[in-house]
Order: sequence, then structure tokens, then C-alpha cells
Amino acid sequence: MLNYGQFYEWYFWFNDTEGNINQTHIYSFSVVDQTTPEIAILTSTNTTIGYDESSFLSIDAIEPSDASGIETILLYYSSGSDWMVENITLMQNYTFTADILSYGQTYNWYILVNDSAGNKIQSDTYFFTIIDEVAPKCVVEPYNIPEYDKNFTIDITTTEPADASGIDTIIFYYRLTTEILWMSEDVTNISGYTFTSEKLVYNQTYNWYFWITDKAGNIIQTQIYNFTVADFTPPSCISITQDTSSPAYDENNNISTHIFEPTDASGVDTILFYYRIDNQSWQIASITETQYQM
Repeated sequence: MLNYGQFYEWYFWFNDTEGNINQTHIYSFSVVDQTTPEIAILTSTNTTIGYDESSFLSIDAIEPSDASGIETILLYYSSGSDWMVENITLMQNYTFTADILSYGQTYNWYILVNDSAGNKIQSDTYFFTIIDEVAPKCVVEPYNIPEYDKNFTIDITTTEPADASGIDTIIFYYRLTTEILWMSEDVTNISGYTFTSEKLVYNQTYNWYFWITDKAGNIIQTQIYNFTVADFTPPSCISITQDTSSPAYDENNNISTHIFEPTDASGVDTILFYYRIDNQSWQIASITETQYQM
């Protein structure tokens, strides 16, 4: 029947059988509250939270209805040397939003509750660490068909949010389709790989892919791509010779040419000799493996 803050006054009145009456002095007392509130942590005691997630904290601070009542609920938290304070008396909850969370941070936090009578209680100190469980993203940039006589570069773009752990390693794997073992190159600093022309031979086919890991150990691998080395460069005519520019009617006139392609190119396929007499129609002779004699 006693409620905090009430002021009681009281005395005793008594009489005897003869009707004599007497009473005590009037006394008084005030109802006080010397009992601390109770705290129940309802959610958010997880010790790890993703950098891209929000962490919701909910508590229940309790006092009996006859007590002085909850006056203030304060959340103290720190991710370094300084403590921040949030008054959560009305809501009794707080959200650590993803935009303030960064990989590797550790937050310590506790709740301080006091009632209207000045009784205080502090919760245990909890903590959570920000982790990164999201793999990086990788985009292979468009590229042209490789040629045997030109360097060929494959570039990628890797991304992670600023609050994530960050790219740690980029490895480029490649092999000829005629081989079993994969070759690898660490391309972390350049985010791409260049096949020098010395490695490119016409009609060879390479398989290749990128393997990326971030500092939290999350891994992503591109699909396996392939390319076939092309030859878009025409052969060269190194020289043309003939026995004479004025052959006698009873002599032969040998005409020779030297057509060249590098060893890594596709190779000369056909050599045709075109000629005509006195502006008549052009005649054609195949001389791929011979000289031509007129």
C-alpha cells in the first residue's frame, strides 16, 4: 500500500474504561525508493556484425509500479578511446546503422539506468566486432581479339565498399589449351595482365581467369575465359627479280619473288602471278611453291 513519494502522518489515540482519553504525538514518514531498477538486454549481444548490416539494440528497464520509476536510460558506446552517449529513455532501443560501421572496428557498449530516486544500475559491458563476409566484385573489361604481333592486355576492375576490408590479392591464371598446368601471375598492383607478343602464336588458344581475395579472406573467381590468337597482318613482299626487262623472243625470262611472314604468323598460303599481254585480259598462274618462267 506504500507508494514512492507518499507522505504519511500518524498517531495513536486510546482511552480507559473510565473514559479517560489520551493520544500520542503525531508522527510522520515519507516513502522512499532505495532499490535499483532491473535491466534486461533483449537483443544485440552478438559479438560479430557485418560492415554492411545494422545492429539493433533493445533493452527493457523495469521498476515496480510503486517505485520511483525509470528516469533516464543512457547508452554508452565506444570504438576507440572516446565514449559516446545516447539518451534512449523513450525508445529503449538503439540502432548502430551500417553507415557508421567499418571493417575491423570493435565497439564496446553498456547501459546505465537511473530512477527518479537516484538509484543507478549499469549493465555489463558488451562488445561486437565489425566483420566482412562479402566477396569483392570483379568486372572484366572489354578487349579486342589478340594478334600474334602485338602485346595483348586484359584488364579488370575490382571493387569493395569503403567500409569493407579492401582488396588483398589479385592472381591471374592462364594456360594453353594444349597444356595441363596453369601458370599464375600476381597482378594485385596493376589489376590486369599483358601477354607480350613473344607469347602469342597464331591459332593458339589460351584459357584464363582472375582469382581475387580481400583482406577478410573472402574469395571470388571469374569464369574461365579463352581467346585464340589471330593474324590480321598481310604477308610482306621482300623482293621481286627478273632475268631481264628486255628478253629476246627466243629466251626465257625468269621472275622471282620473296613473300615473307614471321614464324608466329599464320604462314603464306597462296601466291598468284598475274600477267597480261598487250593490254588484253589478265592471266593468272599459281606460283606458291615455284618461280614463274615466261
